[in-house]
Amino acid sequence: MEIEVIQNLIKMDEETRNKINNAHELKYKLKQAIEQEKKKLTDEAWANVEAQVKSMREEIRTTHEKKQAEAKAMYEKESQRITDMFNANKERWIQMIADYTVGKREQE
Repeated sequence: MEIEVIQNLIKMDEETRNKINNAHELKYKLKQAIEQEKKKLTDEAWANVEAQVKSMREEIRTTHEKKQAEAKAMYEKESQRITDMFNANKERWIQMIADYTVGKREQE
């Protein structure tokens, strides 16, 4: 009878150790799964951030190019307007300056 009790005790001890080992193994696997999920989520988050940054850079670049083209067009238009105004009025302005200069000399 004592032998049966000892054998049962040994059997229960082995079963308990197996359960503990299984629990430790499960704990290890769960930790690994959590770490993998954490890494996956972190990688996805960084990928999203990088995609947003890339999109924003592209949007800023496009906007900048558009504004630059608009500014250049406005500059060219105004430059042409000023050149046209100068060409249209230069003879008259030269005459006005000459008349003013001659008029000043005559008054002296």
